[in-house]
Amino acid sequence: MKNRYLYIGSILFITLVVCNSWLYADEEALIQAQASIDKETISIGDTVTYTIVVKTKKNIDISFPTFGENFAGFAVKDFGSREEIFFGKKTIKKWYLLDTYVAGSYTIPPAIIKYHILSEEEVPQEEVLWSEIETNEVNVEVESVLLKADNDRDR
Repeated sequence: MKNRYLYIGSILFITLVVCNSWLYADEEALIQAQASIDKETISIGDTVTYTIVVKTKKNIDISFPTFGENFAGFAVKDFGSREEIFFGKKTIKKWYLLDTYVAGSYTIPPAIIKYHILSEEEVPQEEVLWSEIETNEVNVEVESVLLKADNDRDR
């Protein structure tokens, strides 16, 4: 009987610790935004996937920037998004397939993500107070195919 109470007490303690850590994790950051690429160095004509990941609570409305067909010297070949909600947390991933035909070092500047807490009441769009968060900047090196071929031949 004593072991049973010890077992139940241990389970309750662990449950409280886990719930408490989830509670404080919610208070740490209302929203997080991160930008990344799948390759830091590409050759002319190759593609690179630029991804923005936003993690937040499900009651936060997110507005991503529109890049159009060209940004930071790259052409946008394709794009897409995916949203997941798990235990009240929302993760939104936006990806962009990019390429360029000019060699050089490129910096994709921080993307500005706008957000606001969804209200229980309907608020006219012009009265919504948006906040902003920036992603990190991302660097990409685009190498010339000719220079790469010359270096390979010299070996």
